[in-house]
Amino acid sequence: DSSIKKITPNDIEYIINNSNIKKIILNGKLAYNLFIKYFPSLTNISYYLPSTSPANAKCSLEKLKEILLDIINK
Repeated sequence: DSSIKKITPNDIEYIINNSNIKKIILNGKLAYNLFIKYFPSLTNISYYLPSTSPANAKCSLEKLKEILLDIINK
């Protein structure tokens, strides 16, 4: 993630507005922060999941599962 320099986001807002997508779960803080930066109107359906990268995994698999299930059940 730290090597990402030039960001060109896809038109996610168009996709969301023309589909039945109800939630967006973003894997890691950088992905979440970039999503919020480029699509602030979608903060009501976006959720942060702690990074699952082995290099940066701060949560156990069980904790990630618990967080994910909580998001899904909202």
